[in-house]
Amino acid sequence: MSHSTHDLIRLLAAGSLGLLLTGCVFLPREANDDHPQCNMVTGSYTLEASPVGHVDLSGNDPRAIVAILALVPAGSLIVSGSIVAVNDTVHWIEYQGRCSDSETHRASTALVNSAQVAGGHVLKTSADVVAWIKRYSPGTVGSPAQ
Repeated sequence: MSHSTHDLIRLLAAGSLGLLLTGCVFLPREANDDHPQCNMVTGSYTLEASPVGHVDLSGNDPRAIVAILALVPAGSLIVSGSIVAVNDTVHWIEYQGRCSDSETHRASTALVNSAQVAGGHVLKTSADVVAWIKRYSPGTVGSPAQ
């Protein structure tokens, strides 16, 4: 196979890939998730492919056309995919922090309960921490250290 035939085949393969991708760009779409048990509504995103209107690329360098056809959808997928991933992570954290039926809430409740059953103390506020330090610091009247 000659050098020019090989280049033509590569260009056609890249062009075919570009044509498969070019009919769309990827955009985040917002949806509201209602959580009545938590009294909250949060937004989450999904990634959707949206069609692009007709673009006339006639008269341009074929390699530039292939680059445009391949890079625009790929770029929109990367940017929009990142937006969706970050937003859904924030949505998950918000749900985990506010809802009593979340996995993290159940796990932390189980940890607190087991610590209390074992005779431990749960310090929930900074005031609790200060009181605990004052109570158990060496030199404090009535502390176990004396």
